Amino acid sequence: MDRLASSVRDLAGGAAYHRAECACWEMGMAVAERPTRTFRDLRDWLKRIDDLGELRVVRGARSEDEIGMATELAGRVHGTPALLFDEIPGYKKGFRVLSNGLGWFPRLALTLGLDPKMSPEDLVRAWQKRVSQGITPIPSVEVKDGPIFENVKRGAEVDMTIFPAPKWHENDGGRYIGTGSFDITRDPDNGWVNLGCYRVMVHDKNKLGFYISPGKHGRMHRDAWLARGEKMPIAFVAGGSCGASVTPAWRRFWGRSSATGYSGSSGSSGDFCPTTWETCARLGDVTGRLGVLQ
Repeated sequence: MDRLASSVRDLAGGAAYHRAECACWEMGMAVAERPTRTFRDLRDWLKRIDDLGELRVVRGARSEDEIGMATELAGRVHGTPALLFDEIPGYKKGFRVLSNGLGWFPRLALTLGLDPKMSPEDLVRAWQKRVSQGITPIPSVEVKDGPIFENVKRGAEVDMTIFPAPKWHENDGGRYIGTGSFDITRDPDNGWVNLGCYRVMVHDKNKLGFYISPGKHGRMHRDAWLARGEKMPIAFVAGGSCGASVTPAWRRFWGRSSATGYSGSSGSSGDFCPTTWETCARLGDVTGRLGVLQ
């Protein structure tokens, strides 16, 4: 706990620097019209925010309490960096957890293809202008192979407990590996594919629980599959681009993929690896996530 408290004090010190820097921005930074260079994946994004001084690597924090506590505290202070937890006790080195990724304006601007040096006010104005002018969806590019196929587990080899899914809150009923992720579903009637961001809890080695709120496109897909008396195929993506987990929150017309919306906002198409839908883990109901009224 002393080590964690020290880390939080360090984060608070960094936040003071960011607030001072932000005050300098507000003296008259013009709204940037030209998007910044886009990034290809999460690792590229991490390098970019590290170059900006927006990333803090934390080693040795426990997944059952310390990662959740540090994330909660970081989210309550303006200007804290993104937190990348590594060397988590009980898990292999390199099995990492990212939190507070989009918790401050420079990282959000970078994710949206805007200038990370602009002030919060200019960021809002630049994004409003881009949306009002219309974001043209960019179709995904179909490729034959990709990093997603570097590690493949099927059947009895599937084990979701090898990943350090944290217990984020003291009274949570389990460990949540989502929502800093996205989930891919397909309409059974017309075939359009949607990216959604839903709560995902690890139940055991081959069972994940998904909660999708009523009215969400993934929930509509699920209801359509159940009405047919069929199981809904779903792909859960952890470790993907931060931008891909942001765009599912946008309001879009029915039938339009979130992937093309994000590609349009960032100015770069995404690669798509065609494959077959396989059952890699059974799906169950999510239970036990602590909700807080503020």
